[in-house]
Amino acid sequence: MAMVEPIFFHPVFKERIWGGRKMAGYGYELPEGRVGECWLISAHAHGVSEVNGGEFRGKTLQQLWQEQPGLFGNPPAGKFPLLIKLLDATRDLSVQVHPDDSYARKHEQEAYGKAECWYVVECEEGAELILGHTAATKEELESMIHTGQWTDLLQRIPIQPGDFFFIPSGTVHALCRGTVVLEVQQSSDATYRLYDYDRRDQNGRKRELHLKKGLDVIQVPHIRSMEERRTLKEGENLVETLTENSQFSLRRIQLRGELSMSPHRTYALGNLLKGSAHLITDGGIHPLKQGDSFLLPHDLGDYSLRGHAELFITEPAPAKGYNMRRQAKAAVDLGGTNLRAAAVLSDGTIGRMLTTQTFAHLGPDYVIHNMIQLLHSLQSEWAFDSVGIASPGPLDARRGLILNPPNLPGWEMIPLKERLESALNLPVHIENDANAAALGEALFGAGKGKQSVFYMTVSTGIGGGFVYDGRIIRGAHSCAAEIGNMVIDPHGPEHPLLNRGALEVMASGTALNRRIQKELSNLDGAAALFRSAADGNSAAKQMVEEFLQSLSIGIANIIHVVDPDLLIIGGGVLQSKDWFWEPLLQKVQPYLYPQLRDKVEIKPAALGGNSGLIGVAHLGRQL
Repeated sequence: MAMVEPIFFHPVFKERIWGGRKMAGYGYELPEGRVGECWLISAHAHGVSEVNGGEFRGKTLQQLWQEQPGLFGNPPAGKFPLLIKLLDATRDLSVQVHPDDSYARKHEQEAYGKAECWYVVECEEGAELILGHTAATKEELESMIHTGQWTDLLQRIPIQPGDFFFIPSGTVHALCRGTVVLEVQQSSDATYRLYDYDRRDQNGRKRELHLKKGLDVIQVPHIRSMEERRTLKEGENLVETLTENSQFSLRRIQLRGELSMSPHRTYALGNLLKGSAHLITDGGIHPLKQGDSFLLPHDLGDYSLRGHAELFITEPAPAKGYNMRRQAKAAVDLGGTNLRAAAVLSDGTIGRMLTTQTFAHLGPDYVIHNMIQLLHSLQSEWAFDSVGIASPGPLDARRGLILNPPNLPGWEMIPLKERLESALNLPVHIENDANAAALGEALFGAGKGKQSVFYMTVSTGIGGGFVYDGRIIRGAHSCAAEIGNMVIDPHGPEHPLLNRGALEVMASGTALNRRIQKELSNLDGAAALFRSAADGNSAAKQMVEEFLQSLSIGIANIIHVVDPDLLIIGGGVLQSKDWFWEPLLQKVQPYLYPQLRDKVEIKPAALGGNSGLIGVAHLGRQL
């Protein structure tokens, strides 16, 4: 019986008007011209990989797929599913969108649609990419495209080396100049060009646009899909899972010695971009050099990698019919600006998160429809037994009603629990967003292992939550920990809804920005205020001093009432904590009873903006 060995491929180069010469730095001998794409592993008819040595020398990947199915674990009939590229963008690429499987089969005679991902290998300082759009409805999207409002429509994201983006079909996107990315995608070349900056080719012609088909397939509103990158350290080696989705999985390996690898479920594809290594199998030792792309066949068995390199391992998703839906808890964070839904695992990590703008001004029916769509999308990959909703208050958690949150206009006595349970056929739990964040931090964040945890969020407003023995303390009227209305200065600023001089009126991000605009209008927000104070600006120093004093009085009051093991501070203002954290801690102590000083820990939140999602996902464990 012949020994199973890795199979190596020649790359296929593509000239593009936006391409360059940077791929020469990754071990490739480039042809003349602007090389924009290097198809590393492909069975697509527009650029088929050829085996460059060994038993199958000269065979194409498509031939291996058809003639040697055992190499791939005897997959069902069909086309090879994946395509891996290296892209070098020296100019902005056209703004485009890709169809899903059903649309591509019907309209393009392609076997697959095109979901893809980008790993940023290198980029220039200040580089960015386009990912998503700002339209709330199809009508608004069509209007903005046909009237050329591209600046307002397109969402631009700053990037740096090592960033990773998963781009589902239906997502408006574009690489921008100064970027080299590794792209893993479904094996499809179906692309609908929406906007090309009115550029002309070498013959003076504008490139073709595909607006009708593009508008057919664009996801509205835009939904961004993100996963928590999971890293395992084995000795000096790092194995980072970048994505596990319904089309493929991708891992990045930072090799610093020897690493043992287990057999793959069917087969795997490897790409070595930096350094060199050896791949060691029962059949021998195979050198890997920069630029190598290879197939790890189904029956390869255990193998190991040895060397100093950066490489990527891609695996196809299980064949249709294989139940790949993983168990998780569903969570939704309903905010005035963003609507997020996530699959949260039992250890508090996030398997996948989908984010879209709330567009709250369009009313509850619009938002609830999008919430249901997000959850249905997650259910294609995840199996849920319940759904938790973190919502701004006031609300009635027991009856599942959203009462009248100030940042959700039109949401008055909305039976959110009833409507979602009817649509999803799952039990739904609703909780105040600050309570949900408190539970998340207590179970999995900064408060893990503590019996008594108080959480306060300092952001647009100020809220709180108290968790004791892993349970939220809501109070007799579900108003416990509503610390934003706590009076700090009875002679302070007035507010239409809150007490005069309340903590939220004195020390929230909104209050701080209002003062900045009124008294120091030359400064752009809280971060600029803290920097200016550190630079010695006396007016800025005075404003920071008064902000910290109000906040410290509020913290001291909470500690006197609750006497927690730990007080956690989260929220948007914490983004500037490096400028004020130590002075804040120092200011709290004099306001405390002597026996409490330095006894109650005060820590920043550990889960960032995901505290509420993680907490509300695990709300069912205490119901």
